[in-house]
Amino acid sequence: MSRRHLIRKFQVLTNSDSTTSPSSISTDVSGVDFITYQIDCGSTVNSFLKVYVSNDDQFNSSNKTELDFDTTLTIIGASDTSYTIHVENLGFKWLQLSFTNNGGTGLLNAFVTGAGRGA
Repeated sequence: MSRRHLIRKFQVLTNSDSTTSPSSISTDVSGVDFITYQIDCGSTVNSFLKVYVSNDDQFNSSNKTELDFDTTLTIIGASDTSYTIHVENLGFKWLQLSFTNNGGTGLLNAFVTGAGRGA
């Protein structure tokens, strides 16, 4: 019987000021098939979201690659205060969220969870 890998829900960004363009804690996704980020924001937040990946042994912010979603991911608190990003078929070791302020203010929180399907 194979072992199923699991990332239990934990917070990767805590009450971060959106005006500082914060980045989340990098998450080791080795052995995980999919992850889900939940992003919660204040009603006045207006930020662009980028998801970065890396295959280095340890996450290195100067050697990361942006995932291409073919569109700009915008977090606008006036439209919705909770967003979900689901990524499957992970072919890398690390993931990190990065926010760029687009004129709004407020707090950002993010949580991650993930699992493997097993063999």
